[in-house]
Amino acid sequence: MSSNSKKLSKPADLFSLVLAGFTILIALVFFRERLYADAAYYFFHAINAQSFHIEHGRLVLAISQLVPLGGLYLGLELKQLAILASLGNALFYVLLALFIRFRYSNSYLALGALLIPVVNQHFLHFSPMMEITYGGALLMLYYVLLTNGESGFQRIVLLTICVILILTSHPEHFISVAVLTPSIRKTDKNWLPVAAWIVFIIIVIFVIKISTFSEYEAGKVSAYTDHNHHISQLWHPQYIKELLLMLLSEYTFAILTFMFCTAYFLKQKDYFRTLQIFAGVVALIVLVNSAKEATNYTRYIQSMYSPFVAIVLVFLLAEVIPRLHQIQKSILILAIAAFTLYEAHRIWGFGEDLSRRTAMHEAIIEKARNVDGQKFFIDKDDWQPEYYWFGWSTPMELLILSSFAGPNETMSILEREDLEYNQNFERLDDGTFVVRRFEIEKNDFLNSRFFSLPKGPYRHLSAE
Repeated sequence: MSSNSKKLSKPADLFSLVLAGFTILIALVFFRERLYADAAYYFFHAINAQSFHIEHGRLVLAISQLVPLGGLYLGLELKQLAILASLGNALFYVLLALFIRFRYSNSYLALGALLIPVVNQHFLHFSPMMEITYGGALLMLYYVLLTNGESGFQRIVLLTICVILILTSHPEHFISVAVLTPSIRKTDKNWLPVAAWIVFIIIVIFVIKISTFSEYEAGKVSAYTDHNHHISQLWHPQYIKELLLMLLSEYTFAILTFMFCTAYFLKQKDYFRTLQIFAGVVALIVLVNSAKEATNYTRYIQSMYSPFVAIVLVFLLAEVIPRLHQIQKSILILAIAAFTLYEAHRIWGFGEDLSRRTAMHEAIIEKARNVDGQKFFIDKDDWQPEYYWFGWSTPMELLILSSFAGPNETMSILEREDLEYNQNFERLDDGTFVVRRFEIEKNDFLNSRFFSLPKGPYRHLSAE
């Protein structure tokens, strides 16, 4: 049996087809809900500026902005662009999987690219501008390029692009790349020059990153030396207990995959792979927990542990399943499918929760339309507060939703705490508005093709 034939699988291909359909379906059904948190922020700024919006040097963000920006230059309306933004994210994973499957004849890592936005992603699935997740999916392509045995200029170019996109997607992925790169020794006789080139890229990107830290990134880095969140917390038995309980309850699939892969490698006396996966998982968990307390399962913590899921999936799909007998492969694919069905149920359920939140937003907008003015602030406790998660993005979400009806219908609606944050009420005048509580702009900052706010003060909008 050829090396490539071992990496082809009809069950994996069928599973990938179902996952691709699910990802696209979610993108279309819940496109309003996927304008959530970071997604609203990047969509608003990209559409408002009619250009790519990239922050902190995270280049991979440009990929999912291609589709809505393409629609913008075709003259589409804002609502249609929002649909394309949601769809563009889904297409990133689908097209990546297709490329891996048909260019490199690898069913398993193609499946991995489609599992990344689903496994342990029920929060992040609705904030689809999470670059750390894009980096996780690109690890599947990176591993193919490392281990497929090909050589030549095209491989080096693709490896270079892939490494740059992964490393700039999030600092955690420096660990991911460092852990996976040694696998090149197993499949490439002339591995040393390629490995040296990759190490060179890692060093260059690292130097560039630390030399160009944004204020946001500098704050994150400082957390690693903050005495309140020092690595020493990992030596406290109670903290370790809470961490393990969280990982076992919320990352059951990833933990079981890690244990299964480790046991398999030990049985095969493949100590090299054992060391790789063990070092990668431990390093990531230590890194996350040295920055902050990471024992409560929140949207942010879900994103921080995302590379953990990606690494164990790479080893399972690339180094374990292809070595098994056909019946064993089918059983494992079926087991993964069963767990993924559970994850899909969680994603859909959270989408329905967000739909109720969106309905509340639309009710607020409709209430505002019956009152003179286009700038308001509300008391969130008057408007079903259980649906007000991550309120920092609410002003942008309401601005976008209201503008689906046209630029003259734009509403800037804040929560009272947005107005009180950093004494924003003193910084605002009739000619300015709040993009988000950290960001105040003049009314003419808005792209008049999609948004428009007249001069005027913010007034209280009552739910009664």
